[in-house]
Amino acid sequence: MIYFIQEGDNGPVKIGFSNDPGRRLQQLKTGSSKPLKLLAVIEGDANKEKELHASFQEFHISGEWFKPVTEIFLYISSMAPGTFKIVECPVCEMQYLPNVAEDVQAHTERHALILKGALPYSVRELMKEYGWVQARDGVHRGKLAIAFAWWARDREVGLPDADFEDYMLHQLEYLDATLSGDHKKADKVYAAIKKNGASTGKVSFPKH
Repeated sequence: MIYFIQEGDNGPVKIGFSNDPGRRLQQLKTGSSKPLKLLAVIEGDANKEKELHASFQEFHISGEWFKPVTEIFLYISSMAPGTFKIVECPVCEMQYLPNVAEDVQAHTERHALILKGALPYSVRELMKEYGWVQARDGVHRGKLAIAFAWWARDREVGLPDADFEDYMLHQLEYLDATLSGDHKKADKVYAAIKKNGASTGKVSFPKH
């Protein structure tokens, strides 16, 4: 039998062959200072083990241990359906595999961006959708909702700290020009915004 054993929650994965994977797990636990868990067991012999080691050679660490990469977990899932479940964070809405170190790191980085002013995509879109409805009716907070959504997006894509007030005033000026139909002024303000490193999406007509 081919077994997949992982060290910790998102550590390296051991791909090995044993007639008794459960017993092999206990043997490995005895000599390990870190927790180990059996991820899955599939049909296969020593030749299958060598085949898998060759397939995942680029992720090899040492011995029978491999990096916890998405490719390995997708293979396990294809051979043992239901073994892994993609998790969706209720805060940032990111979907990721908790057993994959790179996914866990990406999720951590997403939250770090939120702490700096970014927002989940769906929240930004909701703000803009509501904002355009209100802005068309001349409600100032509608324009603010759109401008703050753009600010959150720019923060997520790495816009460096800048003069927040100037940023918002330029965005509001752009929105005023767009809503009034003054396309010449809107183009001028848009150019200035882009020059300062922002990524405001150019619009020719307010839309949801």
